[in-house]
Formats: sequence, structure tokens, C-alpha cells
Amino acid sequence: MPLILGAHPKLSDDQINVIRNEFFNGAVSRRLMVRSCLMQYVIQDIRVAVNLEIEVPPDYQLAALNADEIKQFFFKSS
Repeated sequence: MPLILGAHPKLSDDQINVIRNEFFNGAVSRRLMVRSCLMQYVIQDIRVAVNLEIEVPPDYQLAALNADEIKQFFFKSS
């Protein structure tokens, strides 16, 4: 399952350019192929924002651009 990463949209334009150059070699986004059973672990490990209203910069600099598609693979809370 692809995890599509991009700079968090709440960053400034200058900050977005830094993220693109540092993480994506100048590209707008990066696609990572992740096993669905490991999706939440990868998101936690690299601190990717999935809920862009709650998970905001500076704590989160990367965002999952396909969050709606990957939420089905998250752990269910009881």
C-alpha cells in the first residue's frame, strides 16, 4: 500500500521548500510502499501527520497526502 508523503500544508512556503529539498530531493511528494500491517508503525516512526487539524507544525513537518486511504490500516482503539 502506498504512503504518500508531502510537506505539512500549514508550513510557510520557505519551510515547505526546505522539506521538499531535504526529504524529497526537490519533488513535491514521495511515495513509500508500506505493508498495510506496518503502516501505523511507519507513520509513528517518521512522525507523519494524518489529522492535519490536530497534528500541526512544528511537531509534524510531514503529512500523509492519502490519509483517507490508509486510515483503514490503523490500530483499532478499544
